[in-house]
Amino acid sequence: MVFQRAALSHDTDWAGNKVETAVRVVHKPTGTTATASERRSQWQNRSLALERLRNKLQASRVQQKERIATKTPPKATRARLNSKKSQSLKKQNRGNVKRGDW
Repeated sequence: MVFQRAALSHDTDWAGNKVETAVRVVHKPTGTTATASERRSQWQNRSLALERLRNKLQASRVQQKERIATKTPPKATRARLNSKKSQSLKKQNRGNVKRGDW
């Protein structure tokens, strides 16, 4: 993927040292940003940020497949309803403790 210069915006910032080595690259048409501040030189960080921007743009171009709605299996439905029924019985019997002669 080749970028046009007019479509990119480069910003530099301090990365914790005295020199402006941190780089932020913005793709103007999409507003996607990528930053890099790991390297000690600005041009290394710029190439790393461009690579990250390229990866982000390629990932955004990939379309996810539409999910096909499926029906829950009858066995799963029965299991869920049985679980709900047992929980309901537990709640109903919470206050019904029989006191015996101890």
